[in-house]
Amino acid sequence: MVRSVLNRRDTLRLATSLVAVPALSSAGAIAASEPAATGLAAAIRAAYADAQASRGLGLHWLEGRTPAMTLTALEAALRARGAQADAPVDGLGGIALRRWVANRIREDFAAGDVQAVDGWRLAKTEVLVCAVLAAA
Repeated sequence: MVRSVLNRRDTLRLATSLVAVPALSSAGAIAASEPAATGLAAAIRAAYADAQASRGLGLHWLEGRTPAMTLTALEAALRARGAQADAPVDGLGGIALRRWVANRIREDFAAGDVQAVDGWRLAKTEVLVCAVLAAA
């Protein structure tokens, strides 16, 4: 059996270098009347500015949602995940936000709260962050 030498991040970077991600503005899964990213979405976008592959996964997940999810609904879903863990997300940024996301991801995997997205098994929080990156 051959073992992969690429970790998850390297695999995502490689995949995005090989496949062009469709323009986010043409995504039909994102509500057209949604305002520009502010608050939580803007903080996530700033904390994950180098996340083109994550945007692609988020867009893929959003395209499968019926009805389409708005940026406001995605933010609310992330806030709810923080409330469940008694760990509010509002007001966090940079490293603190990344740490919050990492903690929720660990909790999701421990609870079995994962979803398949384009061949990946992702924690629900991870999926929501990718979707916010795609929608913001």
